[in-house]
This record gives sequence, structure tokens and C-alpha cells, in this order.
Amino acid sequence: MVSSKENDKKPRLDECSEAEIDDEEVGANEAMLDEKKDKEKETPENPNQGILYYLMAHHLWIFAIWLIPISLVYDIFWWFRTRWTYWMCRRHATLRHDDKVTIANYSIIMSLYLFCFRLSSFTIFRGIN
Repeated sequence: MVSSKENDKKPRLDECSEAEIDDEEVGANEAMLDEKKDKEKETPENPNQGILYYLMAHHLWIFAIWLIPISLVYDIFWWFRTRWTYWMCRRHATLRHDDKVTIANYSIIMSLYLFCFRLSSFTIFRGIN
């Protein structure tokens, strides 16, 4: 607890001069600036800085002049690769196609046969002539 003698030593706000109030404000401002500097030192550097970020944000055309030709070459490569695979595997494709057609025909015939067999067995058991 503060004694009355200590209260007497401290000037009241209405008794302080403007110079004393300004000194206190400057001291408070300096303390705030010191705290801000400490916080700036603690925070990591912003990753959105540097030459690469600047180029990506403001001069995107620099990347476009490299990416468009690379993309074009990539597309041409895959076009040739697809054509090459088609022409080299065409002979084997006809053999495989014939096998697949045979398998499909067999499965269609079997499904029709099973359907007819089930239908006939259903009518026989019910006694419908």
C-alpha cells in the first residue's frame, strides 16, 4: 500500500507541466518502438520476397516464353509416341480383337441359353402349358 508521504511526492496530473507529460509520452513511444523491433526480429522473413517472387508477380511473360515451347515439344513427343505404338502393335491388335469378339459371342449365347432355360423351367414348375 502506498503511504500518504509517497502520494505527496508524486505530482498530480493537474500539477504536471506539459514538458513532463511530453517526456512521459516520448518514453512510452520509445518503449512501443522497442517492442515492435523485438517482434520484427522474432518473426521469420516473409517468403513472398526476392527476385523469383517479383518475376512471378510482375513479369509472368518471362516464364511463358519458356513454358509454351516446352509444352509444345512435350505434346509433339506424345503424339509421335501414340502413332508409333499404334503402327507397331496393329498386327497384334487384330489377333486380340478376334479373341475378344469370340469371348463376347460366347457370353451372349450363354446368357441367352440360361435365360431361356430359366424361363422354360419356370413355366414347367408352375404347370403352364
